Amino acid sequence: SIDPDLILIPSIWPETYCYTLSHALRSGRPVAGFDIGAVGTRLRAAGQGNLGARYSVLPLSLAREPAALLDELIAAAGVRDITCIAPCEMAAAAGG
Repeated sequence: SIDPDLILIPSIWPETYCYTLSHALRSGRPVAGFDIGAVGTRLRAAGQGNLGARYSVLPLSLAREPAALLDELIAAAGVRDITCIAPCEMAAAAGG
């Protein structure tokens, strides 16, 4: 069973919609994504907060600093370990 503490949508291209984000938002988990294209727009519409809030819009500059990004995401999720899963596995776990 997949039980993520936080879902990151790591798109660095201005997507026009993002179906993975739709599944993530329906999952009931905290979701974070970069402030670019539909991901940033939709996360803001869903309720933006600071990192650690339910939906977080991250500055795109963090995409160039993976160690800093990982540190912030782990701290925000309140976990000591991190596991990455493929979007199709996440969608299946969310019932999609």
